[in-house]
Amino acid sequence: MAGAAVASIGYGVVPEKVPGCVLPLRAGEAHAWRVDTLSAMSSTGVIGPIRGHLVGAFGEFWERDEVEWTPGRGRSWQMLGCLDRQNAGAIGVADFRAARGIYILFDDHGTTYVGMARGKQGLGDRLSKHDRNPPHGREWHRFSWYSFDDVVRAPEDGWWGLVARDDIGEIGAEGAAREMEALVIRVLGAHRFGQIRMGFDRGATRQWYQVTTDDTYPRGLLSRIDPGPLTDSRMMDWMNELQ
Repeated sequence: MAGAAVASIGYGVVPEKVPGCVLPLRAGEAHAWRVDTLSAMSSTGVIGPIRGHLVGAFGEFWERDEVEWTPGRGRSWQMLGCLDRQNAGAIGVADFRAARGIYILFDDHGTTYVGMARGKQGLGDRLSKHDRNPPHGREWHRFSWYSFDDVVRAPEDGWWGLVARDDIGEIGAEGAAREMEALVIRVLGAHRFGQIRMGFDRGATRQWYQVTTDDTYPRGLLSRIDPGPLTDSRMMDWMNELQ
């Protein structure tokens, strides 16, 4: 990373002159991984292909109440997702607070609002504002999100980090149309009426499941990963109380 200008953006370190970087890293750390159009690299080698695709990660029907959107002074929060709770070799946790993309809010009857998160603050900033002031005064209880950023393994055990993608890269019309079709089918729930549930790019896109307070119990998900990147005050409080 020598020679790359570095700027701190929230929970991470961002090299300004490379196509992307891994987030989150601990604030103040003087390293980040370079991401090009072929692969993400770390000291351990190639992590995975970064190819032309639209959606890099997504989560569906997460619970609003499982996120402490306004923790108060001196406290912090995260929007945590996981890949697998059972298979030790596949455990992965990532913070999607800074992810950029589109999101959908739901009440008990259906969609109440669709929005877009862009810029440095990402999904977390937009959703926390909606928590304080529900759009059009309509309450919401769950949310789905679809991020255009990628996610790769981080140095800390069990953690993955966001790769901020300002350039989607090469993607053909067929690939873009396929992913748009998959997105619309998932958002509208058309698969419930016989529509085949199309998938995103299987090599690049993963579904993430919400990390909840249930994961704070002894031998739970959060007890099996490196505690360093965990900064969510409520989750940490639960873990301390349950020890």
